Amino acid sequence: MILRIKKYLMIIAAILAAFFVALAKAFFLGKKTEQKKQTEKALKAAKTRLKVENEINKKSDANVRNELSDWFAQRMNELLALGGCQFI
Repeated sequence: MILRIKKYLMIIAAILAAFFVALAKAFFLGKKTEQKKQTEKALKAAKTRLKVENEINKKSDANVRNELSDWFAQRMNELLALGGCQFI
């Protein structure tokens, strides 16, 4: 009787151990996947930043100022058309 209970407890312990090992593996796999996504996102942002910097370096200061002013005015007009912006 005691041996049978001990046997069942060992089986239950083995099943629980296997479950937690599988759970840990899934957690670490998800963590690695998320880190890879974040790294790819950072790489994409860095590439975009370098492209923008290269385009800016190709232009004169006055030209860059004019384009930024035009862009800013356009964005402000879009915000005002949407009902303005609210500051907290």
